Amino acid sequence: MASTTTPTSAIAPPIPRREEGRVVYAGVDPEGWKADLPRQSEDSTEKLMDPAVGVPDPYGWLRDEKREDPVIMDHIKAGNAYTEA
Repeated sequence: MASTTTPTSAIAPPIPRREEGRVVYAGVDPEGWKADLPRQSEDSTEKLMDPAVGVPDPYGWLRDEKREDPVIMDHIKAGNAYTEA
């Protein structure tokens, strides 16, 4: 009978938080669109649905094009450590 071994110290994968109420809107901003509403893409050529429909984006908080947010960078480092382990 073959035996299996379980490592005594295992690293758990990082679990990102989910922001269940977070949404983005797809398409081009129509005239008068509120600038504070999150956009899926700033350079989209598609018009918004009428009425605009929010697309769930629970992990949108992980976007950081400049790679400067320490919370996001810590999450990425934890993911890399898990992958390397």
